[in-house]
Amino acid sequence: MSGDPPSPTPGRTRWRSEGATGTSRPPRALALRGILLELERIANHLGDLGYLGNDVALSFGFFQFWRLKEDLLRLNAELFGHRYLMDAIAPAGSRPTSHLRRPSSCSRGWKGSGREVVTLRSIYDEHAGAQDRFILTGQVLPSSPGGWGSPGSRPERAA
Repeated sequence: MSGDPPSPTPGRTRWRSEGATGTSRPPRALALRGILLELERIANHLGDLGYLGNDVALSFGFFQFWRLKEDLLRLNAELFGHRYLMDAIAPAGSRPTSHLRRPSSCSRGWKGSGREVVTLRSIYDEHAGAQDRFILTGQVLPSSPGGWGSPGSRPERAA
């Protein structure tokens, strides 16, 4: 999980209580929950990508990804009444949604963001500092200590 999401943790608690009590959730509420979680996931990844740029002294990348995150947070506030989607998931459904705008009227400002992310990725890919920092990051080689508990790793047998 990326970032510190405010919706999934309370959402999971509500989902467990709903499951334990046999409470049914309306299809619309389930769809809105999925949308909320996806928007939150994207916002967290944009922030994380900005921090990756910051880690390699690529302040341009940091500011550009955080600008995109800010655009998404403003869209969240416009659509759902809160930038970080707090309290949007309620037991047996979601909060009242009469204030929601139609997605077609709000999505115009967000449409170009995917192209910007692709452009920023190419900048990160070509940045020598980023290449040096991340070239082997996240790899667990067979020769790595098996005590790390990573899937697929096997501790060496004593001879």
